[in-house]
Amino acid sequence: MKAISFIIPSLNSVKYYEKCIESILSLDMSNIEVIPVDAGSTDGTKELIERYATKDERIKPNFVSEKSYGYQCNRGIDIASGEFIAIVESDDYIDSQMYEKMYLTAKECGADWIKSDFAFFNDKPIYLYHNILPSFLSDKYDEQMNIREFPYLIYRDLNLWNGIYRRSFLNNEKIRFNETRGAAFQDISFVISCFLKSRNFRYMKGISYYYRQDNESSSIYAKDTTGNVCDEYEYVQKILSSIPRLSQYEKKLVIDKLFGDFIGSLYRALDNPNWKPGKKLELFQGNVKELYRDLGYQEISNYEEFRNVKTMQLMCEDVNLLIGYIRALRYLDKKKMRLFFEFCDGRDLIIFGAGERGRNLAALLIDNNFNVVALCDNNRSKHGLDNGIPILSPNEVAEKYSKGLFLISIQNSYEEVCEQLVELGIDGGSIICSPPISAHDALEIQRRSI
Repeated sequence: MKAISFIIPSLNSVKYYEKCIESILSLDMSNIEVIPVDAGSTDGTKELIERYATKDERIKPNFVSEKSYGYQCNRGIDIASGEFIAIVESDDYIDSQMYEKMYLTAKECGADWIKSDFAFFNDKPIYLYHNILPSFLSDKYDEQMNIREFPYLIYRDLNLWNGIYRRSFLNNEKIRFNETRGAAFQDISFVISCFLKSRNFRYMKGISYYYRQDNESSSIYAKDTTGNVCDEYEYVQKILSSIPRLSQYEKKLVIDKLFGDFIGSLYRALDNPNWKPGKKLELFQGNVKELYRDLGYQEISNYEEFRNVKTMQLMCEDVNLLIGYIRALRYLDKKKMRLFFEFCDGRDLIIFGAGERGRNLAALLIDNNFNVVALCDNNRSKHGLDNGIPILSPNEVAEKYSKGLFLISIQNSYEEVCEQLVELGIDGGSIICSPPISAHDALEIQRRSI
């Protein structure tokens, strides 16, 4: 039996494919197989795969006609012979050592699946390293976990590609992808199934996967994926009903997370001022109404734990009311970002806070050609370099860049940080609170034109 079967679903990705497959073939592990599943590429990807297959017997290409990411992944799983499955998207690449570490750890502890940290990147190049576990769970790396004890992970980790999955676990639990057309959101139901059906999974510290953010043909840049989320929503409902041991709490958590994904896709769709809801959205509204009632969302008051109940309630009342609300939010967010960019233009920028939010903000600004001269943090363990930008102490940046614009990225500490900087001689008019930027949004294709 092979150790890991690497499945590479592809469609017209010749520009990036060589870097992807070379990163797999260069692994220190010899006992692997590579299963490219191409959905009818016409840009030379198919021919590139065939050339690689003639040179390396570990490569077992499959060419299919169905243009469905879910079908391609399922096809790869069905023909795989590896003890574990890994899915690598054709515009990304992997680390040469972390997969062997994950494999040996999973073998030793009997984990159903295991994941590690990853990095967003683009060709500039800018790398944004992402710890899969947040700081308050950082002591849980390398420990057995399950979703019942750590439900927050539903919001934090719905990425497919930065891990390996035991093939017998996938087969025994009948875990497969939804085979709708296209490539958007079809991994959500797969990851949720792995969460809900596993009693033993783990996370490892260290970067295993590099996830590209500047491929314009990627599904993350699709103009309208609301229908894809609606399809996935229905598919996940069937999964939930097939697991009798699930509590109402767990079901609420999953549906809440999925509705958040729908809101995200609607947010993007409304970039088109002429966008209108179709029949699928009307059916989705009825679906949401039924679940809202059956799962008892109307009784929920803790909006920190269930994040999307307010917008779900709007959906139940009137879909046009929800669309108007999201359109207004989108308008305000874009206006705030334009004003923020205008304020930053031509200034030396110093970001206070080198944690997750600060690094996300730095990546966004660097990618959009702003002059980020330093990050600063009171925690000396964070000092060093981030994408070539120094991370210094507040005293050092106050001495070197006293005339710069200071952007505070630390949540709930604005007044405290302001006082510290003013005491160090920084003009209070040169200190502002920065907008929150998610890791996923930080390296999207340049946004100065928004």
